[in-house]
Amino acid sequence: MSLTRNSLDVCVPVDQMRLVEKGLPGFVLSGAKGGLTSIRSRRSVCMASSTRQGLEEVLSSGKYEGILLDQFGVLHDGRTAYVEAIECVRLAQEAGAKVAIVSNTSRRSAGCAAKLENYGYDESWFDAAVTSGELAFEVLSSRRQEFGLPDSPSKIIHTNWIERGTISVDDPRLGVLPVGEDIDSADFILCHGTEGISLADGTVKPASLDYLVDFLKKCSARKLPLVCANPDIVTVDGDNLITMPGFLSKSYRDFGGPVVNLGKLEEIVYEKACALLGIQDRRRLLAIGDSLEHDILGAQRAGVDALMIGGGIFATELSISPDQVSIQAPR
Repeated sequence: MSLTRNSLDVCVPVDQMRLVEKGLPGFVLSGAKGGLTSIRSRRSVCMASSTRQGLEEVLSSGKYEGILLDQFGVLHDGRTAYVEAIECVRLAQEAGAKVAIVSNTSRRSAGCAAKLENYGYDESWFDAAVTSGELAFEVLSSRRQEFGLPDSPSKIIHTNWIERGTISVDDPRLGVLPVGEDIDSADFILCHGTEGISLADGTVKPASLDYLVDFLKKCSARKLPLVCANPDIVTVDGDNLITMPGFLSKSYRDFGGPVVNLGKLEEIVYEKACALLGIQDRRRLLAIGDSLEHDILGAQRAGVDALMIGGGIFATELSISPDQVSIQAPR
């Protein structure tokens, strides 16, 4: 399978591809429902895994000055690193490419690269990091008006993590105070996780996904703005997929509530990445990710070439692992 300039065939089970069924800009679809569909891209998009030989060809082509790397499903599966991905990041750094982590994690960017050392990566291989959590912090602390959000201080309904690590909103620069489930007093909703609702005393009340969706349906009656600090619908966790805040965001929008997604596929991500890497010509960037709905569509909207990793969130549907497909250089 090759990374080509004008076209590329990728076979995907149609009933698993919700986004593709709706029509992904830049793709032409063919095939019967329930069978295999051919996705032909009009830009440089490839489904592949990161093999050293293939990446060497891509880098040696001289086309790309910067690489935008997703984390989960690309660098690791949430528990274990993809071994060849480690080698490829090292190779990119040695080749002089600027490498940025661009992730929809609801955590802030500080320490993002350092945490990857636990998976076998070297922090020095990464030149920058842009996370949804960092963008949410930036918007709430200094850019609220730009995104149509209430002035600080604000009372918020805050969906949070528990098992995956609670995210604090105590920093005074955020100007927010969780009010539990008090819909009437809340100014907006902030989604960091899908495991519970933050209370005023700093604790988090456990809540099932169904409960959170039903609760957000009640919130939608007031048209409270919802700020999503992780627009992913699902992410990999070992051999499993777990639901991310993007699912809550999508549900809330379906209920008619106003949503501000801060992460891929929004323009704010690519603006930040370009600024941090010092690369303004987006034709010189290659985005690598495992989500059609966020990594690939986001890159295409931003005018950035993209490469899809088939061994991430669609590994089961595609019946492949991260080591089964190779990258070839553009022709």
